[in-house]
Amino acid sequence: LRARVHADGISAATMMSGYANVTKLSFQYAAYGTDTPTFLGVYISLDGTTWVEIMAPTAPTTALQLVELVIDYEDPDIVSAGITASSNVRFKFGFTGTAGKRVNLDQVQIFGLES
Repeated sequence: LRARVHADGISAATMMSGYANVTKLSFQYAAYGTDTPTFLGVYISLDGTTWVEIMAPTAPTTALQLVELVIDYEDPDIVSAGITASSNVRFKFGFTGTAGKRVNLDQVQIFGLES
């Protein structure tokens, strides 16, 4: 996945779904050009309705930053949402900030357990 996302001032999201046995999510992100940084948060869900934050909203720099998120299935919020290591999960990238500002999202990779 490669995307340039515009914040709408409240939140915009790019969602990916249908992944089981996920151990890690990695991606790169950066502010676009000279735009004011748009905050990026990452969320996981079992049903696409209830979301658990796995990365707090963070403002990127202008250089691509690599983020590697190991999914902690023992995290109390993940447990209370009913998400287990074998669950078919969805990820959401949520963006907040000044309306019309952009962020680059690149090299999204989802890692799973080997059979």
